[in-house]
Amino acid sequence: MTDFLNPEIFKDEKLSDEEYVKRGDVDRIPDNFICVDKTNSYEVFAVAYLNELFKTMMEHKVSDIHLESMDLGHICRVRKDGVLHQFGRLLSDKEYAQIRKKIYARADIEESYAKSFAVDARGWLKYTTKLDLRISSLPTVKGYTIVIRLLDQSNSGRRLDSVEMTDATRVATVDTINSAHGLVLVTGPTGSGKTTTLYSCLNEINSHEKKVFTVEDPVEYTIKGVQHINVNRNIPFARALKSALRQDPDIILVGEIRDKETAKIAIEAAQTGHLVLSTLHTNSSVGAISRLIEMGIDPSHINETLLAVSAQRLVRKCKDPRNMDHPNTHEAEWLRKNGYSSYINKVFGRGYAKENYEGRLPVIEFLMITDEIKEYIAANDIAPIYKLAQQQPQYETLTEAALRLAMEGKTSLEEVISISKNRSAAGMDGMLLGERLLTLGYITEYQLSYAQNLQRSSSDVNRKKLSEIILDLHFCSLEQLNEVADAPDA
Repeated sequence: MTDFLNPEIFKDEKLSDEEYVKRGDVDRIPDNFICVDKTNSYEVFAVAYLNELFKTMMEHKVSDIHLESMDLGHICRVRKDGVLHQFGRLLSDKEYAQIRKKIYARADIEESYAKSFAVDARGWLKYTTKLDLRISSLPTVKGYTIVIRLLDQSNSGRRLDSVEMTDATRVATVDTINSAHGLVLVTGPTGSGKTTTLYSCLNEINSHEKKVFTVEDPVEYTIKGVQHINVNRNIPFARALKSALRQDPDIILVGEIRDKETAKIAIEAAQTGHLVLSTLHTNSSVGAISRLIEMGIDPSHINETLLAVSAQRLVRKCKDPRNMDHPNTHEAEWLRKNGYSSYINKVFGRGYAKENYEGRLPVIEFLMITDEIKEYIAANDIAPIYKLAQQQPQYETLTEAALRLAMEGKTSLEEVISISKNRSAAGMDGMLLGERLLTLGYITEYQLSYAQNLQRSSSDVNRKKLSEIILDLHFCSLEQLNEVADAPDA
């Protein structure tokens, strides 16, 4: 199997100009990078290099290309399945200069401007299919760093049936997005697949009978019949959203709710008969409710509009779901510490070597906003919602969903651990300190009850925190308490 990170162009670094031209073979492909001066060996190399790079990366579903100036030369790295890999050898100053010029020309970037300022631009190429490019260039102390996001427009047509999720989650999602009005949120960090999920939802409900807008920074994919608005300095999210609301829309996708003003307008849009889909940067589905309240949104307005929240992450997909094994020592210890001792004797997908992975899968935690949950939102009492969520048939915490995928051989425990480094993903967000210690197995139910009774029986003047009582009684170590230091300690 050919190593796509080390193509033929690097096998022999001492090719003649004629051989470079032959290797590049760019004259016949005007939709790609083309060579103007074939007597310039550096330009010929740059064209051959870039066409090889982009064609190969498109075939291997690479998401981003990084071109960077370093101490000893210039390097190209590519991000595949969330991990960066080096492509080929170091580039010389003259090679990189030509490569940079070709990229700038493709995106209509003035090189003189890029020397001093950050530049964001778009371009496109065409190989077997059209490939849209989102280009970011920055001058650095070493030279330049250029990052290019590869946007395969075939992804814009995906529907929900192509997104990995349980049947119960799919039914809940379809029911939610077919509501006439309300707010649906998808949460997660950058690069967790939120845009892909939202576009799949749009494709599910888009029709000629509905007016659909998206307000994004920037627009990455386009959908037939949908009006896409690019946010920029002159048209920020809030202003673009206000303008879209004057266009008689049925559905609005807001790329991200970043501030109170945008949140308020999105809520108002949902209150006035529009279906609004958007994203938030929170760790969990329940955390999105807290975030809206922190932004200054009245809990009663959240109750009027919020239909559901989907938190998600991406994990690498195992190539062979039959490659299963028991947890190793480190994984077994992680399972025990995070309250999953019952999983220690089960078998999971194997990863570790990068060759064992191909593609990525979403891990989804889908919360429906029920009448009972609304009562707690109205009281600004968020912690009990975590337990109510567990009663919903489609609901799994992110870690529970990832563990299920690992037990099906679709991903590995290594990937489960990678997304569960915070307590939110591990299902402990919202738990009090004593509950977390109990879940981790650091104290027993009797010890927790004993410490709580001591705390209740003490006077308000001498009242100690629960952590202090547990430590005084030597029920657990200071190190174990430090593990749950971010939990509410009443």
